Amino acid sequence: MRRRHTTTRLLAIAELGWSTSTSHDWESFRTRLGEQAPRWRLQQVDFYPSPQVPWL
Repeated sequence: MRRRHTTTRLLAIAELGWSTSTSHDWESFRTRLGEQAPRWRLQQVDFYPSPQVPWL
């Protein structure tokens, strides 16, 4: 189960690291995160589809 949560958490940590604190925006991030789902499914990446994210 822990491995399943790693993918989305790593992306969230990376987002915090490469963007300025004034540009941190949950709505924008969750939309961009949800857009990754088709690619991850195609690559068979095991990720947790949080109900807080609009997954495509």
